[in-house]
Amino acid sequence: IEPRNGVISISAVRHFLALSLCVAALGPIFPVYSASADFKATYVGGTVSSFKPGLHGRLNLQDGKERLFRYSKSQSVRITYSGITELALGQAAGHIPASRVAMGAALGLPGVLLMRKKSKNYLTISYVNSAGSNEVAVLDLSKEDTWIAIPILEARSGRKVIRDGS
Repeated sequence: IEPRNGVISISAVRHFLALSLCVAALGPIFPVYSASADFKATYVGGTVSSFKPGLHGRLNLQDGKERLFRYSKSQSVRITYSGITELALGQAAGHIPASRVAMGAALGLPGVLLMRKKSKNYLTISYVNSAGSNEVAVLDLSKEDTWIAIPILEARSGRKVIRDGS
């Protein structure tokens, strides 16, 4: 706000306050993503013998030499970026529960929004483990985390992500 002739106009103050209120009100609606490279992930399947499908953990990409999948405070698996042989990204549509279908039918048009299928983002990481054996891990990440993790994995591993249908 710049004063004209040493005076700040009331309309300029109103505009500034209105803009400030809009930013404050919309802040919780639009999350701000930090530069953190630590993501929630679920192990869906693969060849890692110590993992069971459905295992929840954290995918940590903060280290420049290796990535870490931590599934408890003391248990984790480390994969060096140089050991990654392939990265692939696939999507699958989720199941719509019968209760959501019934609610959608009862609500009409707003209900159609409830019936949208949630697509899952599966990140497949093929790598050579520390013993020299080939391994594969398929992880389910949120859509937002997937799009943040992909450039990090590509840059550090030197491999391009193969996307579904390409």
